[in-house]
Amino acid sequence: MALEVVTNAFLAGTYWRRVGASLERIWENVLDWEHLPVLHAGSFAAVELIDAGAGGWRIRLTPQPGDARAAQVLRLDVDKAQHGYRVTTEAGPRLSSENPRRACTERAL
Repeated sequence: MALEVVTNAFLAGTYWRRVGASLERIWENVLDWEHLPVLHAGSFAAVELIDAGAGGWRIRLTPQPGDARAAQVLRLDVDKAQHGYRVTTEAGPRLSSENPRRACTERAL
């Protein structure tokens, strides 16, 4: 699945960062929606899976201190062939924001 280009978006910034993990471990982390309120407990109170498939997932993410009225619906779209993924806010605060990312080895840079 190719990630489509969003024409009404603008680039807010670009950064590179070296991650001390294999590509397999990076993809495992990206796809693991359940870890969000555990690993990021200061930010998130709860997460609920809406749906999931090979191309990503949709979740309802409740921020701390647990106010469900401030929950967001996030969608993850994955394109492993292009080493990319995008998280889009579909509902809640920061509606329509997008966070595209790429994961690759240093040899691919």
